[in-house]
Amino acid sequence: MKFTIIAALLFSANAYAGNVSALVMGFSKHLRSSPYGYNYNEVNLGLGVEYAKNGIVGRVGVYRDSYYKAASFAFVGYRFTVGSQKGLNADLTLNAGYLDGSGNNGFLAFPSFAVGYKKLSVEFTYKPKTDEKPVDAVAAMFRYNF
Repeated sequence: MKFTIIAALLFSANAYAGNVSALVMGFSKHLRSSPYGYNYNEVNLGLGVEYAKNGIVGRVGVYRDSYYKAASFAFVGYRFTVGSQKGLNADLTLNAGYLDGSGNNGFLAFPSFAVGYKKLSVEFTYKPKTDEKPVDAVAAMFRYNF
């Protein structure tokens, strides 16, 4: 239900004034072995949508998490961009919001870095360890700006 409400807000009448992007989640790498010997899922397929305007970013999505379960998120953040969508570009985004999955069920803040060419970017996200998931992870996804 939360995902539906947030997605509806992103595609409201004002959405045309900013940039709407599709997110395709892909892979993760857990940076340390689990102290419990757990074999994490590192193929994290999923879909999401992003709305960005004047550096402010909002995104929602669903994916298959490290525990082989469905996960959902809703984040807001601020993006610093170098370059333009007419050529090579890179950006750093500081994200904060709600994550239900991947060893989290609540607030999470984290950075992400993307490199792109024209409308397509590859984004890498760092998720710090939590009490529930005692390993750090780096995730990769694609972002296509319409």
